[in-house]
Amino acid sequence: NLIFKDKKYENVKLVLHYTVFEDSNVIARCTTLKNGGDEPIYIRKLMSFMIDMPTSDYTMLTLDGGWTKEAHIHEREVSYGILVNDSTTGGSSNRHNPAFLLKAKGADEEQGEIYGFNLIYSGNHYSAVEKGNHGTLRVMSGINPHCFLWKLCSGEKFDTPQAIMSFSDEGVNAFSAN
Repeated sequence: NLIFKDKKYENVKLVLHYTVFEDSNVIARCTTLKNGGDEPIYIRKLMSFMIDMPTSDYTMLTLDGGWTKEAHIHEREVSYGILVNDSTTGGSSNRHNPAFLLKAKGADEEQGEIYGFNLIYSGNHYSAVEKGNHGTLRVMSGINPHCFLWKLCSGEKFDTPQAIMSFSDEGVNAFSAN
């Protein structure tokens, strides 16, 4: 666990929880915000994870669909700007599954780098991949901030849902085995 304190709001703590599953090359991550102050805090956006990666040529694979047509693979090239995979239906939805992959250029079933992410949550979700102009790729996932507002009273804590991250440099098949 990593614990962060705000300089201005010194009684507020942000805890980043990591669980490493070494045998399966998987990391679980979630976040806790603790209000040790006297006044309530209003949460509008708090992601389960955010990670910066070196920019490369990636394709984002999402699982989208509808009733009786779930989990169709859609591929979108990651370019400058933000790609968003989200749901505001009240559930994780068969329209946009909260799991997605980043596939490096040239990767296929048997070779290449694959990064996978999945938010373990059945409510409104939000995942974004942002390619910036400074050579970074920012990836995040959590509860969808659309219409989200949580009052965190003094002495209370808020836990985000767990997100799962995994990696393979041996293609999609090896990643799936993770």
